[in-house]
Amino acid sequence: MSERLTAARDLASNTAVLTVAQVVGIASRLVYIVLVARLLGPELYAVLAYSQAWYLAFMPLALLGLGPALVFAIARNPGQAADLAASSLAIRLTMTGVAMVASVTLAWVIAPDPRAPLLITALSVALLGRALTAWAQHLYAAYAVNHHALRQELVARLLELTLAAGVLLGGGSLLLLVATQGCVWWLQAARSLYIVRRELVPLRLNWHWADWRPLLALALPLFITTAAVDWRVNGPLILFRNLNDDAVLFGQFALAMQALFIANAIPLSLSTAALPVLTRSAQRGDGKDLLFASVIQRLAFVAGAAAGLLGLALGPWLFGFLLGPAFVPAGQLAGLTLWCLIPLLAGIGYPAVLVARGALRFQMLASVLGAVATTVLLLVLVPRFGAVGAIVGAAAGFALPPLLIYGAALRDGWTDVVSTLLRPLAAVAAAVLVWLLTPATGALPTLLPLLLAMGTLIGSALLLRVVSPAEQAVLLQLWRERRVPAT
Repeated sequence: MSERLTAARDLASNTAVLTVAQVVGIASRLVYIVLVARLLGPELYAVLAYSQAWYLAFMPLALLGLGPALVFAIARNPGQAADLAASSLAIRLTMTGVAMVASVTLAWVIAPDPRAPLLITALSVALLGRALTAWAQHLYAAYAVNHHALRQELVARLLELTLAAGVLLGGGSLLLLVATQGCVWWLQAARSLYIVRRELVPLRLNWHWADWRPLLALALPLFITTAAVDWRVNGPLILFRNLNDDAVLFGQFALAMQALFIANAIPLSLSTAALPVLTRSAQRGDGKDLLFASVIQRLAFVAGAAAGLLGLALGPWLFGFLLGPAFVPAGQLAGLTLWCLIPLLAGIGYPAVLVARGALRFQMLASVLGAVATTVLLLVLVPRFGAVGAIVGAAAGFALPPLLIYGAALRDGWTDVVSTLLRPLAAVAAAVLVWLLTPATGALPTLLPLLLAMGTLIGSALLLRVVSPAEQAVLLQLWRERRVPAT
């Protein structure tokens, strides 16, 4: 079997397992959100959403960029995997403790809602469970044994959903709800550590600074990048709540952003699963990493536009049906937030190549600039335009980093502007034009515009060869070989 086909099958198998795990997580998360939001109502859900966004903003400090750095380092030096794991585990425990203390302390000082600090304290305790689970899952990715992540996600998320339903239907408090969520993360972490010790590497801690330094050299740029990315995700929620006193509107906005994050979860698995293969490709210089980035860049426009059109057409009805009439405004906002999938998906391709090639500093700079743009725009737009201003600010923050990295890719001759930008953009523009020009009539007024716009999007993408026939054949081959075990 050729090395190229082996790598392709490796990526296909690894990605398929991670994707199934993400689907399981997304399905349970969707049911969880529907259940919690419907039973709590907009105001109490707003308190919960703010508390979750707050503690998640400290997650990058706990993770410190070690996950991708660990995968990258093991892919380059598989013989040192046990030593790398021991050093990374010691760093993970240290930084998670720092993040927990910082999250709790600041919450009691500046959180705008007096109900939030106690919830944030409970969620911050759960941070250690999430951090250890993430450490183990990156080891799974490094060893291409992501079936463990699939099993754990299935059990943990279903358990979390069952406990949440029991708490809320039994009249339990918000504090009890988040405490049960934290217990599930701790149980998942314990199971993950057991599997790592049994099948991958010994569980030990290396506290020697000299052994930390190589990992930290890789991880720190990724930490800054991850922190900036996380702020672009959670920052709009935190800033919106602190700039706007309408708690109910914040609950609607938080649900619309949740729809975006859920839709973005599956593509993220592709980036994680692809990293070991892309790293080896970059070392060989065979160009497979650039092909991956190019296809992702083009598909980002088509998939993001499809999600945006579906959100505009069905968002208000779907939110009202699942959550009740009080949440119809959240569905209207989701029709706007889902368009942010275009820059989010575009941020998977060429940024992953930069990580695989070790060019981390430029990615770090682009992410920091995106976070700064998000902050400035939200400070300016939220007081004037409310939730719509927050969406515009978030979209600009999502778009700036991949745009800068794409410009660098054009400069270095990695891609061309016609195939990776103009053609997919033309397909999206045609679909949007059809949506705007088609009259809304009948019992389902958005159905006809949706069908015509989606048909135009798919037809234009095929006509313009957004993905070429040769690339379609490669993707079809990978799909047929998705069950071949990784070598």
